[in-house]
Amino acid sequence: MLDIQFFNQLLIDRRKGNLYLFRTNLVEIVDLKRMEQKDLITTTRTVSLYSMSLGYDQDGNTEIYSSNGEKILVFDGENLQIKDTIYNIPRGKLIYSTATDEHSNIFFTEADSVSKYDPLTRNISKFGSNGTFQEAIQVTRDGKTIIAGTGFTYMFQYRIDQNDKILSIKKSQSFIDFSTRNFKLANAEPTIVAGNSGSIYAEDFILQKHLGNEVEGYVGSVFDDNDKFIYSIGGINNFIFRFENKAGYKFIDRIFVRNNASHIFVYEGNIFTIGNFVDPTTGFNSLLLERVYI
Repeated sequence: MLDIQFFNQLLIDRRKGNLYLFRTNLVEIVDLKRMEQKDLITTTRTVSLYSMSLGYDQDGNTEIYSSNGEKILVFDGENLQIKDTIYNIPRGKLIYSTATDEHSNIFFTEADSVSKYDPLTRNISKFGSNGTFQEAIQVTRDGKTIIAGTGFTYMFQYRIDQNDKILSIKKSQSFIDFSTRNFKLANAEPTIVAGNSGSIYAEDFILQKHLGNEVEGYVGSVFDDNDKFIYSIGGINNFIFRFENKAGYKFIDRIFVRNNASHIFVYEGNIFTIGNFVDPTTGFNSLLLERVYI
């Protein structure tokens, strides 16, 4: 059982195996290997209104990045104390959501454009303005594909090379739901699952399938580490639904879980869900973190 009973955001430290659950003024840290609480920290500075991200400094220490006006606050992953501040350029330009790649480069949105902060050089690369407000952002593991947008509107796909030169910027042909809870980008390819119906879009935003047609009460999805499968959850059942992540997106099977899952993620090949669980003995309702072996 989790001590925290609701949260605004979650982050996963994939190197150290820690789960961070954020709500206003409170952060619960869970050891995913031991499935036990590591810490419960009261704080007044951590949680951003926008999506936060996680990375590592040059010594391998965990850091959490949270936008705050024109700057990004860098928090120590152990005690959640501020250890550094990154200021946007030009000064005064607001930063919204952040995302990181496998090298801990920090990508962030700033109204109508997307930028990248390199922690080694401390340089900020700008990827141009497209004239459309963009608040949310996700990137592939290698940082070469960036998806940006906001709410239910047009979405943009940026492709960059190893020198941060723009290879292409593509706009979706129709509105796509970019609410962070229902949006997921694959780890190594530009496939996305978005919206309350679990709409799958392949490269260049080509619609492929609605997972919600097969997952009753669709809530959200996640890709496995190798982008071989898509795992989905529904809000009115206790199952995880597995689909192939290739043309056709064929349903494979479903996996029983004890909780009524509202969140799903993958760590070291295992699926984890978080959802409401009612103790049959006491009738007490709480949030349950469950590990599912596959």
